[in-house]
Amino acid sequence: MTPQLGFARCTYDHRLAGSVAKPNSKPAEHEVKLDVGTTIDRTCDQIRAMIKVFTLQGDWTVDQIRLALGHISRAQFTAFLEKRGPREGIYTLTFELGWEFFKKRDLLGVPNAPPLEHALENRHALQEGDLNRGQKRSSIGGDEHPVKHVKVVGTGDEQLDTET
Repeated sequence: MTPQLGFARCTYDHRLAGSVAKPNSKPAEHEVKLDVGTTIDRTCDQIRAMIKVFTLQGDWTVDQIRLALGHISRAQFTAFLEKRGPREGIYTLTFELGWEFFKKRDLLGVPNAPPLEHALENRHALQEGDLNRGQKRSSIGGDEHPVKHVKVVGTGDEQLDTET
């Protein structure tokens, strides 16, 4: 995910309650001393996606991440995850601590995303597991103009055409 330089600033005075490297553990001294700055370079949607992809790997559960963040109830964490939009949740502690969690992992060299071979599988799982997604409308054609695939003779290229 592409960082969004200067997207937001940290306004909290809380620190992560758990380790960013090992679930159900207190942070190591080098984690506590790590300075991540105050300029948040991810959007709310990016943090939500990072949490979802991260938990799909199976090493951490959503609850283990929430406990590592600390200071956040299950209801607050769930409310943040259910929002949609790059700025929806920007003033929540979940967003700021979630950013700090992934920023520290990044600075420590601990992977935040699964290996590339799992990326496509995770994308599909994210789409299927997103309760906020409605039925997607076709951007080409639509009900009034169904889309058909036609072969252009002599080129081997497939093109889209609408029936009228």
